[in-house]
Amino acid sequence: MVYGSCERFLHLIIESLMDIGNHIIAEKNLGQVDFYRDIPELLYANNYLNEEQKETFLQIIGFRNILVHDYLEIDRTIVYHMLENRLANLKAILSEYAKLL
Repeated sequence: MVYGSCERFLHLIIESLMDIGNHIIAEKNLGQVDFYRDIPELLYANNYLNEEQKETFLQIIGFRNILVHDYLEIDRTIVYHMLENRLANLKAILSEYAKLL
């Protein structure tokens, strides 16, 4: 149950970061989003994220795709790694969004 909750909350956090990024892009008229990877690329190109944050966001979107599409084969050690080592990266992107409020 704990593992399932962690996995689900990671998924929700990533979806939220993508949704907020998409709203910023639309509101600021920064370009068109055709694929999820366009979100960090456009935010970076318009100086809303630095290069490290962009790369991290792209990796996080890749992880989201695993959660959504390969859910039967998810390696629990990867989920644990995300929780232990990548939450700060998620918070950093969220902090950049907060500056816009």
